[in-house]
Amino acid sequence: MYNLVVPINEQGIYDYENDVSKIDNLKCFDFPVDEFNFLLNNGIIDKYNLAFDIMIDEFEEDIIENKYLLKAKEIIIPYRKNVPNFYKALEFAIHQNTELCLEC
Repeated sequence: MYNLVVPINEQGIYDYENDVSKIDNLKCFDFPVDEFNFLLNNGIIDKYNLAFDIMIDEFEEDIIENKYLLKAKEIIIPYRKNVPNFYKALEFAIHQNTELCLEC
């Protein structure tokens, strides 16, 4: 199982991006392997990697920055029922106005 992490505030962003071990400003979501595989097998991860200049894959952690969250949601909307945990974490990141961290 992979994880999705959403900082709940600016301190959480700082803590996550600087590998601070505190987790009180972070909310973690399970990211089941089947959801990751769905994103991978349906080309959605490729779309994210190209659109946001990131490298999400089975062995890499990466961050969907705040400025890309709405575009990420636009891309995933047609598939949201197939990836409920991912969608929930993305919605939470948008609500918190932070970012979505993928730990694969």
